[in-house]
Amino acid sequence: SLRVRCWWETTNQGVPKTQITELVQLTLDGKRLDANEVTTKGPQGNRNDHYYIAVLRELEPGMHSGVARLRVKASGREIGMPFKIEA
Repeated sequence: SLRVRCWWETTNQGVPKTQITELVQLTLDGKRLDANEVTTKGPQGNRNDHYYIAVLRELEPGMHSGVARLRVKASGREIGMPFKIEA
């Protein structure tokens, strides 16, 4: 699986408070991945984590390149964040 955490404003304890960016699209080796949004909550019902997760097919050994395309919620501007993973 591939997990993507976007930028959030947080409390002093590191708890996500206000989402700054959101995932628009996730690609790996030029192919779009389906990413599901996940929010977990603590015992008091407060959000304690937020991320997107994509299940990966079996990858060939070696380096793989991807791009997480993010949107800044306040402006609507999109940013491509390249990454590499090794299988």
